[in-house]
Amino acid sequence: MFIGDKAQQMTTGKTKVSDYRDTPAKHNLSSAAPRQGQASLLTDDDIVTEEDFAAEIGKSPVSVRRYRAQGIGPRFVKLGRGIYYRRAAIREWLLANETASSAEYRIRARERRP
Repeated sequence: MFIGDKAQQMTTGKTKVSDYRDTPAKHNLSSAAPRQGQASLLTDDDIVTEEDFAAEIGKSPVSVRRYRAQGIGPRFVKLGRGIYYRRAAIREWLLANETASSAEYRIRARERRP
């Protein structure tokens, strides 16, 4: 944000979308410090973002969103606009989709159809 933009924002009361691009995310789960004497519920090893999950399975974020919308992806956590996945949920989802052959995969795919 430039100084002129700040002055314009102060006089008009409007904020541009670009003003928020460089701000840190609101929901950084790994940086949440536990209270004294308490263990942290979530660590960096426990959760991944939607983009990280997509990269790990070699798919695009759009594909991951489609899986979530269709209910065929792993369980997720939504905080505000952020989508997060627990590594344990990803592992369970991968194991549940494990097949021994292409024929078995086709049979399971037909069973899931309405």
